[in-house]
Amino acid sequence: MGSTHVQNYLNIDGVRIQAICDIVPEKVEQAQKRVTAAGQPNPSGYWKGPTDFVRMCETEDLDLIMTATPWNGMCLCA
Repeated sequence: MGSTHVQNYLNIDGVRIQAICDIVPEKVEQAQKRVTAAGQPNPSGYWKGPTDFVRMCETEDLDLIMTATPWNGMCLCA
């Protein structure tokens, strides 16, 4: 689902995708290529395991974080 969401956000004027996070490095790379092909700067990539989104949130200055995980995915709540 995440790759579909990336494409949907690329179709919205004024939206800039500045970070991509996934546990599969190849999916991060594919999303980065899709973003740059749309004429946006290369977004930062995070792929170092199921909790790397925490590093992304601590590192990036983001206005919105969209999470797409399977229903049986891990939930980390603070």
